[in-house]
Amino acid sequence: MELKSIGKVIEIEGGTSKILVYKDYESELAGVEALDELLVVYWVLTPEEKPFYEEKGVFATTYTGRPNPLGIERAEITAVENNLIIVHGLNARIDADIIDLRPV
Repeated sequence: MELKSIGKVIEIEGGTSKILVYKDYESELAGVEALDELLVVYWVLTPEEKPFYEEKGVFATTYTGRPNPLGIERAEITAVENNLIIVHGLNARIDADIIDLRPV
């Protein structure tokens, strides 16, 4: 099985992120503009440091240093402009590959 990137995080300002969906997938964005939120699946580029106080296992936390470097977050849609989606509340870093987008 092979996972493919469908886009990238290209800009972050404050709590707002811009996701550029590759042109090959632009037609798959039909209807996204009517949604309030998306579930964004992305590659975690650099895991955060595990907090020293954390005594729980990784599967009971939001820690990003997981066996598979996938981030999955709910993000509020601010705008959709062609193949650019502007969201609020996504913690992915610039250049993070977007693997999937799903309605919430």
